[in-house]
Amino acid sequence: MGDDKRKVEIVGRVDTTKEAGPPRWDPADAEPFIERARAALKDGDLAAAAEAFEAGAALHKHDPRLPGGLAVVAMQRSDWASAVVHGQAAAAMRDPGMEALYNLGWALLQVDERPAAIAAFTKAFRADPARPEPIHQLVRLGHVPSLEGQDEGEPVPLGTLERLELYDSVGRMVHHEGSDGTFQWTVQWAIDRGAPWGGIAAWLASQGVHDDASLISVLSTRDQHLADSFVSGFLLCNTAELKKATALQEDLVLLPAGAEPKPGAVLSVIPDEDGTRALIPLQRTSAAHVVGLAQAMFPSLGPNAVLILVVDPAAHLGPRRLWFVTPVADHEVVGEWTGKMEDGSSAPAQVVPDQSTIPADAVPLYIPGLDKAGVQALIREHLLQDIVTAVEPDGMATVQADEVARYEGAWLAFLANVAARVPAGGASLARWRQGGTDRLAILRASMGVELITLSCKWPAHITAAEEIAIPEPVQFLGRALFQAPRPRI
Repeated sequence: MGDDKRKVEIVGRVDTTKEAGPPRWDPADAEPFIERARAALKDGDLAAAAEAFEAGAALHKHDPRLPGGLAVVAMQRSDWASAVVHGQAAAAMRDPGMEALYNLGWALLQVDERPAAIAAFTKAFRADPARPEPIHQLVRLGHVPSLEGQDEGEPVPLGTLERLELYDSVGRMVHHEGSDGTFQWTVQWAIDRGAPWGGIAAWLASQGVHDDASLISVLSTRDQHLADSFVSGFLLCNTAELKKATALQEDLVLLPAGAEPKPGAVLSVIPDEDGTRALIPLQRTSAAHVVGLAQAMFPSLGPNAVLILVVDPAAHLGPRRLWFVTPVADHEVVGEWTGKMEDGSSAPAQVVPDQSTIPADAVPLYIPGLDKAGVQALIREHLLQDIVTAVEPDGMATVQADEVARYEGAWLAFLANVAARVPAGGASLARWRQGGTDRLAILRASMGVELITLSCKWPAHITAAEEIAIPEPVQFLGRALFQAPRPRI
């Protein structure tokens, strides 16, 4: 019977209980060795630190912190070859962490393994996209960080309205929670928007921004002019819903027809009788806060609400802007400067300003051939101490551009004196604002003072039918508002 008994064969099968990749590890297992090593490193005892890491690595072969620690010791000794070996060992384990990958990249750079270093820095970025160190290294090496599954793209500059949204979001979190020296709140903002964080991170790094706190302190300075602006336009919405929203927004004031904007309010509006829009009469306020206020009200105003806002800097010299803001999309149009000479001809393109802004109370003026004392003497000679100030370095002054019109005769005589000092073949430029008009003067010894009237025009490359996520009738309304005269300062 035993010979007839069917034999049971053991066949192979897949063990589904095992995970692919390196084994998992428990941080608690090697913690005593790591604590010993940390204490030794703090005391500067590299030999004791190495001994602790080596002892831990012999017992806990899958914990990447141990070979990572040996890499740190090798880096302290400038033994870059050993640092690479230990760093690669750590990187091959499960969850090596940003620090081990970053250190590997740095060690690889020291032995001229640039492509491998870039790969390590990229893995470090993916391990913790909020940490600024791998971002800095990748940008320094000419690469844009990319997340897992994404190809390396280009740096992604943030437009004005995106920056305002970012300041509001990140600034609020930094104010309440503080900054830990990383981009934790900025990364969250990008994720919430579905924005390409790697490209944004590269652009921020190129602007000198290295964490959430510096985003506010460094980047926001370029938008200071928006804190003091002249605004006008329309809020397209159901005004019955707008009146309800007013009860919850003390910064919004509803006015009767013909009334003046309320001082101190973020935004004053006049609802139309047809109930479909509210006029934003010309008022001086923070354009940034107006946008934030509108975005806070959009959930109440409905998906079709649109803010159309024309923005002129009040305390700065700069171009006019037109903003379309909706619950789902934003768009900005920035005006382009053109210049006319006194004879009606076009000003030379090289002297026409770009889209940058300048504080109106400190517009630079170059006065060649004089040191600071000489510039001060020239200013006193023309009795312009109230509007022109000599500054460092020699030959430089700043002008209060909105005060010039009160001293026009003395100002022009002063400019003629400056022009006479310009070396042959050279030129200096003076810029100021007269009422609602921006002025420019080319100063040359051979030509004297050549006056230019600047105008901020709708950009030639943008048509009303441009494919943006704004209804075409709204675009036409915005363009009509943009072409209105600039406010008088």
